[in-house]
Amino acid sequence: MGWLYIGIILIFRGVQSQASKGASGMLPGEVRGRTLYLVYYQGVACLLALVALLFSGGFAAIDGITAFLATITGVFLTLSSLLSLLALKTGTLALGTFASSAGLIIPAAAGIFLYDEPLSLWQWGGVALMLCSAFLLGSSSKEQKGTFSLKTVWILLGSMAANGAVMLCQKYFAERVPDGSVSAYSFLTFLIPALALGIFLAVPSKQPLKPLDRRLYLYGGLLAVAVFVINQLATLAASLVDSVVLFGFINGGATVIAAVVGAAVYKEKLTVKSTVGILLGVVSMIVIKAL
Repeated sequence: MGWLYIGIILIFRGVQSQASKGASGMLPGEVRGRTLYLVYYQGVACLLALVALLFSGGFAAIDGITAFLATITGVFLTLSSLLSLLALKTGTLALGTFASSAGLIIPAAAGIFLYDEPLSLWQWGGVALMLCSAFLLGSSSKEQKGTFSLKTVWILLGSMAANGAVMLCQKYFAERVPDGSVSAYSFLTFLIPALALGIFLAVPSKQPLKPLDRRLYLYGGLLAVAVFVINQLATLAASLVDSVVLFGFINGGATVIAAVVGAAVYKEKLTVKSTVGILLGVVSMIVIKAL
């Protein structure tokens, strides 16, 4: 089942890539506008998680530890979503995905010390190949989009750290609450940040809150569906598959998918570097799985 989950996740990572790239070009420049978009996307994801929760046991499945871990996950997921959107505004899909994909180092390293999941020498090599793949794809993006500012570098590093923290929280929930409700965890992960950001929007401000571009509602809805499915299945798979395998495949695959989607949909060039990066990404996943 773990590998079935990973396969489905990779499909929805493609949906996530396209929705995120499309939304990034129309993301409002002001803070309140960005907040409104995040509230909308998280609200849709929360409704999806609520339906799943009602079909899997209802609110009785919510306990203190689930609520606590979901709150932490929600904070990092919100930060990761925002930083990813900002990264995509200044780079290609491959570059933005590289930033978040590199975050897999966090749960992979934590698995060694927390969950007795040592990495073989070959698996470390697979991780290294995956990072080389991401680096080449990112370098290709730099050549197409120009040089980076210090602000862009911080956005990319923040995206990496935030996404790594989300993966670590998912793994910790699976290990800490093995019989817990994944639907309850997902529901609270989306609900709590949506409520907090909604309260922020409700506070009177001199900055007018402009309506979102209509296309953002479409992209936000697609993003909500993709992130909900990914979050739900990644949490389920975390109890079935080692961290390095799970997050290596999800993130290595996502980088390759992003490069393909970027070339096919957004006319981003497949250079020699990006092509080699895609090939290395495929090899890295084979090495991580087989060895």
